[in-house]
Amino acid sequence: MLVAHLGLGQKMGNSERDPRVGTITEGGAPELLQGIAPRLLGEGVKFPPMDNPPPGRVIHIAVERVAGAGPLVS
Repeated sequence: MLVAHLGLGQKMGNSERDPRVGTITEGGAPELLQGIAPRLLGEGVKFPPMDNPPPGRVIHIAVERVAGAGPLVS
């Protein structure tokens, strides 16, 4: 699983300490966010909605199991 984050903060600090997080890569967050934006927000959407966003970080998380309740929604 990939998670993109543009800033530093509590989420990044927690991720750096979590042993389940495989890798944190510097840069690439705006490109990842823009890549998924059309599917989640609609065609033609610019995300992040700013000129020259910070490079951010991409977090690579190894998923070991998936659990949930209710019907599968795609």
